[in-house]
Amino acid sequence: MHGPARTLLLTTLIVLLTSCRKDPPEVNWDVDLLAPVLRTSLTIGDLVGDSLVITDPDGRITLLYSS
Repeated sequence: MHGPARTLLLTTLIVLLTSCRKDPPEVNWDVDLLAPVLRTSLTIGDLVGDSLVITDPDGRITLLYSS
């Protein structure tokens, strides 16, 4: 066998051997990754109104509540 006949035979063998493969396994995305989804900050001023919070010059915070 020479030339085109050999090429045709090799191409046919490759196609036949590769076309009979089983289906590939399902893709599995089981990733154990710990990462923050959202970053924010929460202060005492966000929890209560500004009129209820008194800050001293030395940094102490006093909550004033009267009814």
